[in-house]
Amino acid sequence: MKLAVLAALEQRTALRCTMPGMTSSETAGYVAHHSGSPEVRTSCSPRTSSR
Repeated sequence: MKLAVLAALEQRTALRCTMPGMTSSETAGYVAHHSGSPEVRTSCSPRTSSR
């Protein structure tokens, strides 16, 4: 349970921050890192299937 004094202070404080968008190469690196795949497509065109 929070102290009443700290709760009142918390209501009156705010943190504002912005995060700029990533470049195409940063996005590709991020996706490659999180997908575990060394090959990441950088185009938005749909992948064709050989089915």
